[in-house]
Amino acid sequence: MLRLLGSFGPDSGRVVLFGSDAHWPGKNGLEKYPPTIPEDLEVLVKPTKKAGEDVRGKGFYQYAVSKLAIIMWMYALNGQLIKV
Repeated sequence: MLRLLGSFGPDSGRVVLFGSDAHWPGKNGLEKYPPTIPEDLEVLVKPTKKAGEDVRGKGFYQYAVSKLAIIMWMYALNGQLIKV
């Protein structure tokens, strides 16, 4: 991503990210599992299924975690841009 910033003009360019309040624990009525970034990030790419788990709740959890990851990446990118 930082390599793309070189193609922006000195007075123009933008990065657009799509977020949601789903990343905020307790803020959304559909939440059954609070969004957290797992220790093993591979779980985000290949989620595991457990017997008897609420499929809809886990689906919303995965959506919420993806939005949380976008928000966290935005803060990291902003930190890099401030250094530039």
